[in-house]
Amino acid sequence: MLDPEHEAMKREAEREQERERRLDAEYEWQLRRKRPKYDDGDYFCAVCDEPWDAYGVRIALKGEVSDMTKDEAEKFMKGEGCPCCPKP
Repeated sequence: MLDPEHEAMKREAEREQERERRLDAEYEWQLRRKRPKYDDGDYFCAVCDEPWDAYGVRIALKGEVSDMTKDEAEKFMKGEGCPCCPKP
């Protein structure tokens, strides 16, 4: 049996390992998420790879007049497709 000081240190080390495991899992999840790719001023749809002007997407996210609505832009940036994607 460990003395109280060593037990406290052991518990803290276990908590730190658990925090690291959670951070690693969150990082892996973020890497797997589909996101639009960005290249040379365009975002490319994560579903159909259609190019969209990055400025147009940004102003749509603000709710201003653009090629897509604010809702479409939010879905696009989440990787859920663009207005050109085939509808199910």
